[in-house]
Amino acid sequence: MKKFLAALLCCATLGVPLAYGQQPAGMQQHKQQHAQQPIVLKQGAMLPPASRGTTVRKSEYKHHKLRTPGKGQKWVKVRGTYVLINSANGKIAAIGR
Repeated sequence: MKKFLAALLCCATLGVPLAYGQQPAGMQQHKQQHAQQPIVLKQGAMLPPASRGTTVRKSEYKHHKLRTPGKGQKWVKVRGTYVLINSANGKIAAIGR
């Protein structure tokens, strides 16, 4: 009987960390609302990390007559607009067509 109770207690404590690992429903809604916020394309603003992934190739920015990016900068395309950002922090340096 003692072995059975010890095994039952052991199994019950293993499930506790799983319950604490879940996020409250309010936190999940907050993350969804934060992800849906509009992106501000304005010089000096910060471009969110999720929007920095589409890097424009050299041939493409030359074709669109955009200036050559400086050291630590790159052109990215956000919703059809070319944006020159600082590669390290995502600060917008210029906006093209």
